[in-house]
Amino acid sequence: MAIKTLIVDDEEDILQELSTALSNAGMIVFTAKDGRKALDVLKRQDLDVIVTDIRMPDINGIELLLYAKELNPDIKVIVITAYGSEAVRREVLEKGAIGYLEKPFDVKDLIDLINSLAKKPGTEEWGITEILQLINLDKKSAILTVKTPEGEGKIYIVDGDVYHAELGELSGKEAFLKIISYERPKFDIKWTTPKVKRTIVRPLYLLLLEAIVGPSEVPETLLREEKVEEEKKEEAVAEESPLEKALEQIGRLFREVEPEEEAALIETAAPAAPEAVAPPQPERVTAPPPQPTPAVAPTKKIVDRTALDSLLQSLIREMPDIIAIAVVDANGSVLSQTTAANLNIDVATVSRFLVTGFSGLATNVVNANLGNMHEVLISTPASYILIRALKGSSYLIGILPTVKEISLGLFRLKMNKLSTRLEEVLA
Repeated sequence: MAIKTLIVDDEEDILQELSTALSNAGMIVFTAKDGRKALDVLKRQDLDVIVTDIRMPDINGIELLLYAKELNPDIKVIVITAYGSEAVRREVLEKGAIGYLEKPFDVKDLIDLINSLAKKPGTEEWGITEILQLINLDKKSAILTVKTPEGEGKIYIVDGDVYHAELGELSGKEAFLKIISYERPKFDIKWTTPKVKRTIVRPLYLLLLEAIVGPSEVPETLLREEKVEEEKKEEAVAEESPLEKALEQIGRLFREVEPEEEAALIETAAPAAPEAVAPPQPERVTAPPPQPTPAVAPTKKIVDRTALDSLLQSLIREMPDIIAIAVVDANGSVLSQTTAANLNIDVATVSRFLVTGFSGLATNVVNANLGNMHEVLISTPASYILIRALKGSSYLIGILPTVKEISLGLFRLKMNKLSTRLEEVLA
């Protein structure tokens, strides 16, 4: 019987190439360019294998795979990852119930892996190990609540790294290893960024390797290398400035808006008819299908970045104590920015978090019939962060230190005037 396989990828040429190759190998192939379409295929078809990259633009890829296993416990999963995994990491991945392929890969390797997984009998239930690997690969943040014979345990993950764990009186690495030692315990996932002190700095693959083979069997060379990396991370945490800590906390706060929106799509995605590619038939000559008339792409507005830079720099000259100021679009992408020379902050990343949070708050304010939200002021012990909505779906973000000699009122007045001039450039 032909293996029914779903391929999920947002690149049309890759979908076509893989679809053709797998069809020529005798498989029945379904394709989906995004998570929404994949959901519909999963609902309509009894599939054997799903091949996907867990990083999706529209929904949480891990939730998609969990939903697939819920619909069909026998479905086999292959995750495409961009990691250039060293041998030890790869060995850990291969011990789980999920198949992995690293980009770039040979199509023959994919076909062999599909055939190998499809032949495995019965249901391969996922445990905490598989979920942790997916979260790590997708660089997600979450709290795993695990039910164990010794009570409820928690694993805290930030950007794919295990930060902390708790089980009874145990904490840190000891608690983590104890939690994952139980055979297939029940667990819940909350997609949020936990605000906990980091007690675990060892990478996940080494933690899992230690759990699998025992601490005495982990190669000494790996432990020495990781000891150096752990010390570097601990030093970096210790040297982090109050402002950097404040901005990171704000970023984590706003990142909590996205996962709930992604999870909601799992329940509300509208169905669309999937397209299957049947195994190859005897060759016959047919007229080529008519090609659709290509759509005319909308003209993309060209932003005068030089003018934006000039306006931001003029405010810096007026208020040289400003730490950072930036103009970003609706996606949080920086159009222009000026920062203090000694600022060790990724303004682009922080801007995306701030815009996401502002957008979510603005929607809630409107839904509560409180009017349109134009500005948000965030106050921390180290800084004031002002976010102003500009016409044309752009935002102005400014960061000012909380120094007594600096007037917050003057800062807001200057930002208000600057907003008007920026809107003229962006119009």
